[in-house]
Amino acid sequence: MTVDGSLRRTIVTIPMSEGKHAAILYITGIGCASQESLNLASTETKLLYALTKAGFVTMRVEKSAVGDSQGLACMNPSVDMEAELRGYIAGLKALKQYSFVDSNRVFIVGLSIGGVEAPLVAQQAPVQGLVVINTVAKPFLEYLTDTRRRQNMLRHVPYDEMERRLRLNEQCNHRLLVERQSPDQLLKALPGCKDYVEYPAPYSYMQQWAALNPAEEWRKVDAPVLVVYGTSDYVSTIADDPYLAELIASFHPGSATLREIRGMDHYLAKASSMEESITRSAGILGEFEPAVLDVVREWLDQHARK
Repeated sequence: MTVDGSLRRTIVTIPMSEGKHAAILYITGIGCASQESLNLASTETKLLYALTKAGFVTMRVEKSAVGDSQGLACMNPSVDMEAELRGYIAGLKALKQYSFVDSNRVFIVGLSIGGVEAPLVAQQAPVQGLVVINTVAKPFLEYLTDTRRRQNMLRHVPYDEMERRLRLNEQCNHRLLVERQSPDQLLKALPGCKDYVEYPAPYSYMQQWAALNPAEEWRKVDAPVLVVYGTSDYVSTIADDPYLAELIASFHPGSATLREIRGMDHYLAKASSMEESITRSAGILGEFEPAVLDVVREWLDQHARK
């Protein structure tokens, strides 16, 4: 499909059975890696292929210049969060037009930052429901401090050194994300900020994320939501997930469901603890935790029948 004047690749999986099917737009996490996994090695692909076997069409939208997609490099400052959202919105609209999709039974499943973007996409093209997994519920700067403190503790950084790092982290990111300085401007003034402002997305993307009021965005979406989190997730803050469910329910009573997956990390892989997950490098190539599939499939089946 065409997004911002260039071709964007979509990856679609379709059940073997005939007729119109419920469908899922999958919104992946942050970064510029391709979502293609022909050997089904990634945990994300294991989830999506299993959902297709359960009767759901799934769609992934590759980011700008990733995989077979054309356009500006994914890390170009012009490829900000708004640009990425335009790709997902175009994908959702295209998904609803397929002859094998029941346009009245389309869902969004978002992982990590995908759960932040999910309500923004749903505002532009209504869906039957949303599933967010291991996501962020609070404003970005608050989340950033939480997660960097947690990760320093898991790496056994001495407390005095940890507090020094967090103070510098706050100083650097306030300039980048609130004052909206460019990285060049920031590093010219404070060279010591380099390690604190490097992200797997353009700085413009991060500035737009920091400007979001997540609660305000969720208030605009009146659809059932499943909030799923793993107890071994060291990337997102697991205390955010009950908060997110309560937040959504405060605006739309009865619409939020919360599910915990014991021993699952941020990447949908098995891990006995956050410390185990943070000390290994498997990421999305770790051993898939099938409990997340069971929870998501059950909820989707229930709401697809309505």
